[in-house]
This record gives sequence, structure tokens and C-alpha cells, in this order.
Amino acid sequence: MPRQRFSRSVTGIVDSSGRAECQITPPGMDWTVETTTVSVSSNVLEPECRTYLNGTGEPNLVEGTYSGSRDTSDTAHYLQSGDFLTAIWTGADVGAVATLRVSGWQSPAGEGS
Repeated sequence: MPRQRFSRSVTGIVDSSGRAECQITPPGMDWTVETTTVSVSSNVLEPECRTYLNGTGEPNLVEGTYSGSRDTSDTAHYLQSGDFLTAIWTGADVGAVATLRVSGWQSPAGEGS
């Protein structure tokens, strides 16, 4: 299969502490992520959001935003099969839907993207 465009998203619900977490992984593919978008369905409170690669510790932090209600980054990330991106929102409206969306190029695992 040749390299092709992709767009995927995952959602989570903001809990009673104002926190939500979403994780996305390429399903048996390699991804070159060109854009990452984070958003929440309501923003009476303006949440922060941080994005991590392959874990949620400080060494895994790839970027963050003070506009977690809607922000897009064009920082490129290369994910191989088994890698994962995690977005964590803090200070969000309880019960809001948090969305992590990525888009870019995908190719079969091991063939690069």
C-alpha cells in the first residue's frame, strides 16, 4: 500500500477535577503527524493541554498550550506502530468532551512515512 493521507480523532470526558486524557496510536501503521488539534466542547474555563509521546512524564512532553479549548500545532511527529500520543487537559469544564485530532501521512509499518 502506498503512503496516504489520514486523519484520526479520539475523545474523552472531563472528570470532576477538570482533567481529561486522550490517547491515539497508529493501528499497525507508521504515521507522520503534520497537525495536532486539541479542543473541548465548552470553555467557560480555559483549560491547558499538554501532549506527550510514549508516556506522560516530563521527558515525554512534546508540547503544550494555554488554549486547550481549541488549538492546532504544526509540529511534526513520527510515530511507528506501537507508539502513542497522549493529550492531557487540566482546568477544563466538568463534563465537557475533550478531543485530540491528528492528521498527516501513513504508510505500512516499517516502510516509513
